[in-house]
Amino acid sequence: MKKKRILWISIIALVVLVVVAMVMKGGKKDLEVESVKVENRTITEIVSVTGKIQPESEVKISADVSGEIIDMMVHEGDSVTQGQLLLRINPELYETAMSQLKANLDNTKAALAGSEAQLIKAKAAYDQAGLTFKRQKTLHEQKVISEQEWETAQSQYEFAKADFESAGKSVLGSRYNVQSVAARLEEGRRNLGRTSIYAPASGTVTHLTSEKGERVVGTAQMAGTEIMRISNMNVMEVQVNVNENDIVKIHIGDSADVKVDAYDNRVFKGVVTEIANSAVFNSAQNMSDQVTNFVVKIRLAPSSYSDLIKTGEFPFLPGMTASVDVKTKTKAGVIAVPIAAVTTRNPIIDASAKVGALNATAKTPISGVQTWVFLYNGGKAKAVEVKTGLQDLDYYEVISGLKVGDEVVSGPSMAIAKTLNDGDRLKKKK
Repeated sequence: MKKKRILWISIIALVVLVVVAMVMKGGKKDLEVESVKVENRTITEIVSVTGKIQPESEVKISADVSGEIIDMMVHEGDSVTQGQLLLRINPELYETAMSQLKANLDNTKAALAGSEAQLIKAKAAYDQAGLTFKRQKTLHEQKVISEQEWETAQSQYEFAKADFESAGKSVLGSRYNVQSVAARLEEGRRNLGRTSIYAPASGTVTHLTSEKGERVVGTAQMAGTEIMRISNMNVMEVQVNVNENDIVKIHIGDSADVKVDAYDNRVFKGVVTEIANSAVFNSAQNMSDQVTNFVVKIRLAPSSYSDLIKTGEFPFLPGMTASVDVKTKTKAGVIAVPIAAVTTRNPIIDASAKVGALNATAKTPISGVQTWVFLYNGGKAKAVEVKTGLQDLDYYEVISGLKVGDEVVSGPSMAIAKTLNDGDRLKKKK
């Protein structure tokens, strides 16, 4: 009886093990996937960046002289024409300086006149002394006059000569003084004129930072105070920072699609007009943390926003945020697959990858990162190593590994990226 019970227990246990094994064997469900056919497409490589809108032409207005602003003729956003008066700085100090310089000029001119009169007298005395000297020399040679009289004639001549030369130098000094004061007077006249500041170009007043009553520093003292900017709002550009990995892809003349936060879902056209030759760094960052960027400017095409332009109004304002997709390179008729269908696996660090299965498929044994897609092959996944080229926002160019008509697994993305492996059973989503 006891042996019979043991036999039945053994049979039941065996049945349970068989059932469990069968359940476990059939427990792994077929993975539901999405798939697409490989086809030829046009791939446009894109560098995506963000930046700020600014006028392409912008003139900074600073004062040439220091003083208090007594009249401000414009406001932020006003349109101005070239030569229009913008503001006036208190001219009293410069008018006083002009009066003093005019008085100094009159004095130096009077001194010059006196020096010239003295020169005329000295010249006459010198000429007379010269005649006397010649006559006395002849008489001395004839032994008519004494030695003392001859020495007196020589002394008088030398004195007259020195007096004449001194008078000549005095005239030269007076003339220099007149020229110096006249130059200072002319500079004072220019400074007085600089108290009125005019628009150097037509445009719109932007970035008005000073008001009536404020004191400004002239450009004679370092950089001077920036008072406002005059911007040409008819031609706008986006200034962006491009990192060093992408800057080599961008060239002058590349086209771009521009989206501005203020205009939802509207795409404007642009073109690259300027690429910096030197990198810019964030001075607030440590040297080891600094990101190397290059400034790139993209001009917005007015034809792409002509419907937004109204008289006296402009659709874009300086400082608006813009997202830019620069189209750097285009290839037509290339084999392409969705980005979601491509995965990179590194068996050394990716424990979920079946190294043996992928190694059997790879052209060379896997020793690092490899690029793969999975074919939908009769209800099973087939891992295929591929080489990719250009990439746009949605597709990769496939240089090798696939052909037109192949069916590749395009989703779910998490399975493709991590868990899907060669030989896994699949079924298409309905």
